Amino acid sequence: MSVILSVHGLRFAYPRGPEALRGVDLEIRAGEVFAVIGPNGAGKTTLFRVLTMFYRPSAGEVEYRFRTASDGSELGLRRRMAMVFQDPVLLNASVWENVAYGLFLREPLPGRLRVRLGHLARRLRLAVPPSKLEARVERALEEVGLSGFAGKHARALSRGEAQRVALARALAVEPELLLLDEPTANLDPPNVLLIEEVIRRANRRGATVLLASHNIGQVRRLADRAALLVEGRIVESGPVEELFRAPGSGSIREFVGEELLT
Repeated sequence: MSVILSVHGLRFAYPRGPEALRGVDLEIRAGEVFAVIGPNGAGKTTLFRVLTMFYRPSAGEVEYRFRTASDGSELGLRRRMAMVFQDPVLLNASVWENVAYGLFLREPLPGRLRVRLGHLARRLRLAVPPSKLEARVERALEEVGLSGFAGKHARALSRGEAQRVALARALAVEPELLLLDEPTANLDPPNVLLIEEVIRRANRRGATVLLASHNIGQVRRLADRAALLVEGRIVESGPVEELFRAPGSGSIREFVGEELLT
């Protein structure tokens, strides 16, 4: 498989804080599910924010299909990705508008149609041709099991439903690279199983998936390869079953625990 995303010597430090990433090297192959595991504070969320170009690295380089943001292509590269955060970030609007908003932002519309966020509920349907939008929003909601939720207010949903709306918004833009930061944290088993199946289907359709998870069972069910991030450094990586069956160092054994390595 070809490499879709590569990281070389990546470093990142918050203002007046210690380094969160300390020389990360990583390659993500097109079409795979790659998991990043590690303890709280290891730098997983920071890594994802740098990879999606929310943060600029202090040093090192991120290449997406052998192109870097430094050549002026940042916006074009970001439009090929979508990220779902651990805590769903939803607009104060309907479910339909939340899912449609990602498409709205990515449409090459004239400046006069780039409405302010506060006018979203009033203008969104006029700004984007229904023929290009309705079907993708409906398909994304159906994909996450929320077909009848389009008219509901997003902030009245349960946590599991809200996370599925956030996932639907990401799926609607049909990203090449889907980044999921602890997408099932604190969810009940039915929501966990549903979201895992959505991830599988997205991957089978061609999306490359980068997953951060504390759930080792989930990593073993979904991922092809994984890497352990500790204190901002990748300390071990490889095919998932090989990594957990015969870890090359004590780091995996210490993080996972003996009972989950069998």
